[in-house]
Amino acid sequence: MSRGGRRASLPPAAWEPPQRGVVPGGDGTLVRFLEESGEQSKAYDFSALEVEPELQQWMARCFSRRISTSRTPAKRLRTANNRFDSLRGFAQVLARHQPPPTCVAQLAEAHIRAFVEHYDGLPKRQHSAFKQLRTVLRNDPELPEDARQVLFNIRVKQPEVERPAPTRKPTGRRSRLQHAETSAWAGSGSRPVGGWWPDGAGAMAS
Repeated sequence: MSRGGRRASLPPAAWEPPQRGVVPGGDGTLVRFLEESGEQSKAYDFSALEVEPELQQWMARCFSRRISTSRTPAKRLRTANNRFDSLRGFAQVLARHQPPPTCVAQLAEAHIRAFVEHYDGLPKRQHSAFKQLRTVLRNDPELPEDARQVLFNIRVKQPEVERPAPTRKPTGRRSRLQHAETSAWAGSGSRPVGGWWPDGAGAMAS
């Protein structure tokens, strides 16, 4: 039933939920995403990532789980793009790590920390990138436990939001002088030179 008391409309008989996940028949590195609305879709190719094929396949499976069968699957293409970008960045870090891992069983705490350190000096980027990676990996059943645990142990400082400086109001003798000048102009009924009224004096005089 809808909130107004009417029966909610049902989808057409031929409707099927969005088909997402690893595309069958390939090497396990191509993942298809379709928005919940069905309006946009995209194929993500993990074979282009800079890691060994076994890690490419694991990342494809990991990504597939996050966009389809997790408690909070991605509904929009923008969200899926962010998830993919986090794994692509992780792959770049793994490729540069010495020695580079070749399978998911070799992933450890050091690899997660290397990902965070990769963004040192870029606080906003570091915070957002690590947040995305943690979202993708935290419930992955194939990730070794020590690597999963460090996702929650690392604390990345949230960048400070720059706030505009507060406007300073005139105080003391300066404030009293401005008030006296405004009152004198308003009381005379004449307009100052140039037709300009300070601090709303024109409204007072009209």
